[in-house]
Amino acid sequence: MAVVAVLISLMLPALGSVQETARRVKCASNIRQIGLATASYSSDYLDTLPDSMFLRPEHRNPGQMMTLRLASSDTQGRSTGRRGRRLPYPLPLDPQPWDGLGRLYELDYANAPELFYCPSHHGANPFKRYAGMFGPAGHDEDGRVIGNYHFRGEGPQGSRRLSRIRPYSTAIISDGLASREDLNHRRGTNIVRVDLAAIWYSDDNQSLRRTLDIIDDGVRFGSTPQSDPWGVVDGDGGSTGR
Repeated sequence: MAVVAVLISLMLPALGSVQETARRVKCASNIRQIGLATASYSSDYLDTLPDSMFLRPEHRNPGQMMTLRLASSDTQGRSTGRRGRRLPYPLPLDPQPWDGLGRLYELDYANAPELFYCPSHHGANPFKRYAGMFGPAGHDEDGRVIGNYHFRGEGPQGSRRLSRIRPYSTAIISDGLASREDLNHRRGTNIVRVDLAAIWYSDDNQSLRRTLDIIDDGVRFGSTPQSDPWGVVDGDGGSTGR
C-alpha cells in the first residue's frame, strides 16, 4: 500500500502538467478564434478595432479592457453602426452595452460565450459566474461581464486601425493582464499579434509577473514603462510561435 501511495505521489505532478498543457492548447484555440473574429470585424468596420469606453480620453483605463459588457451604472457614449460601416455620431445605447471584445459577441463574430474564458483561469471571473448574462435573457441581470482575455484596442502609438499598427509583431489580445490573479497560466501567456499569429509568450524570467506585481501594488496599468505589460509581451525575447 505504501508503494502505491508513493507511485501516486510521483504521478500526480506529471498528470497536472498534462492537464495544464491541454488547457493551454484550448486557451490558444480560444484566443486564435477571437483574433480572427477581430480581423473580420475590422474588415467590416473600415479597418477599426472594436470600440471600448475605456479607450476614450474621459474614461481611459486600459486595465479594464477585459470588460465584455458594461453595467447600467457605467458612463456610456460611443459611436456604433451597422455592420459594414461606422457612424461618426453617438446613437442611443442599450443601458448595458457590450464593450471591447464583447462587441464581437454582440455582432455575432464570435457567438460562443465560452470562447472568452480560459479553462486555466483561477481568479475571480470564471465563465460560470457570467454564463447567465449572455443570450436574450442575459440583460435581466445587471452588472459588468468580465472575460479572461485582455484587449489592447490600439497600437503602441495609439492607432486604432488594424492595418496601420506597427510593428506587425505587436500584441493586441492576451490572457488577462490586469493583475497577477488574471494571468491564466503560471509560466507565460497566449497572445495574438497584429499579423494574427497566435503565439505563446514564455515568462520563464518572470518579467511579466514582476510587471503585474507593480500593478497589484497600486501603480496604474500602463502609467509607467514598468507597469505596462503590453510592452513586455511586445518584446520578442520570450515568445515562441506555434
